[in-house]
Amino acid sequence: MITNFYTLLALADELRSALRGCPVSEIYTQQKNELCIVFDDHLMTPHGSAAPSLSISVDPQFNYCFLRDGASRARKNSVDLFPDVTGKVLEDVTALSFDRIIHLRFAGGLTLRILLYNTAESNVLLTGDRDVVCEAFKNNKNLRGTQHTDTIGRFSPRYLEDVEVFRGSLTVDPSLGVFAALKYSIPILGSTLARETLHRSAIDEKQPVGQLRSSDVGSIHRHLRAIIEEASTPSPRIYVRGNESRIFSLIQLAHLSGSTIESHPTVNDAIRSFVLKTFSTKGFEAAKNGILGPLKNERDRAQRSVDRMSAELEDTRRAASYDRLGRILMANIHEVHKGLSKINLPDVFADNAVIPISLDPKLTPHQNAERYFEKSRKSRTSRSDLERRRTAAQQKAALLETMLLHLDNCHTAEQVKEFKTTHGKELKAMKLVPHESPKDQPPFRMFTVAGGFEVWVGKSSANNDLLTMKYAKPNDLWFHARGASGSHVVLKLSGGEPPPKEAIRQAAGIAAYYSKMRKARDVPVAYCERKYVRKPKGVPPGTVTLEREKVVFVQPRLPATPAPKESS
Repeated sequence: MITNFYTLLALADELRSALRGCPVSEIYTQQKNELCIVFDDHLMTPHGSAAPSLSISVDPQFNYCFLRDGASRARKNSVDLFPDVTGKVLEDVTALSFDRIIHLRFAGGLTLRILLYNTAESNVLLTGDRDVVCEAFKNNKNLRGTQHTDTIGRFSPRYLEDVEVFRGSLTVDPSLGVFAALKYSIPILGSTLARETLHRSAIDEKQPVGQLRSSDVGSIHRHLRAIIEEASTPSPRIYVRGNESRIFSLIQLAHLSGSTIESHPTVNDAIRSFVLKTFSTKGFEAAKNGILGPLKNERDRAQRSVDRMSAELEDTRRAASYDRLGRILMANIHEVHKGLSKINLPDVFADNAVIPISLDPKLTPHQNAERYFEKSRKSRTSRSDLERRRTAAQQKAALLETMLLHLDNCHTAEQVKEFKTTHGKELKAMKLVPHESPKDQPPFRMFTVAGGFEVWVGKSSANNDLLTMKYAKPNDLWFHARGASGSHVVLKLSGGEPPPKEAIRQAAGIAAYYSKMRKARDVPVAYCERKYVRKPKGVPPGTVTLEREKVVFVQPRLPATPAPKESS
């Protein structure tokens, strides 16, 4: 839905208002299939504000386009692209009619065409005179120099204007379910709006379209027009179902009325939230599945061990039977001779009832009897050991089952992190997570604050430099008590998800605590993104300068919950 035509139409209007007349500062890529267009902040943003950047993904599995504040370019592994656009002023932003394409038009007749098809054909093309491709983000070698023409899709606005034309397009294949037929007939609609149309029309989406009554078609057409009218004045929101399912929508959805709703002031804000949360969820799923699979395998192995040892224990219960067979052989030794594989002998312990006894033809009669006595001895001596080992395996299998239930109930990255902390000893013992030796751990004090974010704290002037200049990433938040000596403090960020305000206040409280103002009641703490922290040449260890700082007043304290995890 975030690349639906109506979404892109609304997004293009917002981007036009925000970016028209602004020059491009740089265009680069540092992740596969993702492009970042940074605009000149000196001309379009207040002093101290981060430069806006347009993030574009043409990954076949997940396309998006949204504006964000600030761009964190890596020092390594990033590549400049589209140099012809750098410095050019953006003149207009438009969405191609009834398609999933956005045009960014620049001075000099250059156009960046953003193709958001959610397929391998998704791309960003720079075209000039006569629509000739000057450069392509993907497949540049083959596309450069070719002419790109925006294709006109099979959809016609007449389908929306004339109910009879709509009826003809909807019922091309009478065997199709009405949901599939509606999506095929109105391809710009998308699954979410198609489902909403049928819900409002009170029609089962699986019903064959050939069975629709004339009144049904009329109802679908009427609700379809109303929904598209609503989409023209968007009220962006994200519907959350359960712990993971999130659905983006421009309008209110009746068929998701029982879901939690996240409302957003703009379409761009809603897309940005949706994308960042999707990345966060994917990271959470990867972390969870990275433990879940090995944990299930370990549980299955433990259960197989229990089953195998249970079978062996059944065999040990035959100790008395083995001893009895050996005694019967000795009592009838004159009847047995070498070379026999089986013999029927009277059981002297059961009224001489005849029983069959298996023999090893290579052994003498006495050796065969001794073989049964030996099996009897082994059965008796191994039984206690087997019972001990089976009990341990049963306990392990039960523990693993409990851990799997606990992990199955983890629905956030923070909960998975707590699970790994709670069961860290067991996971490491089973080698399900890597064992970190002290030398592998960052040499800083470490804490966990609200939202599950980590805070790293320097221990000395030299250690402060190491933390700030080597370990902190550009978008991490950097803290220091203002006007007093103290530790550098870094709030680690990952996945692009902003920390909650409480996490920022807790990190600031830690910075105040590890400063000369620890005993003060209210301490000013300066903070900014790490990329705005500089270390001038020749200054003493731990000395830095910072730009774009913000100040928060906090009480010096360490986070009470969860308990701090300080490295030695």
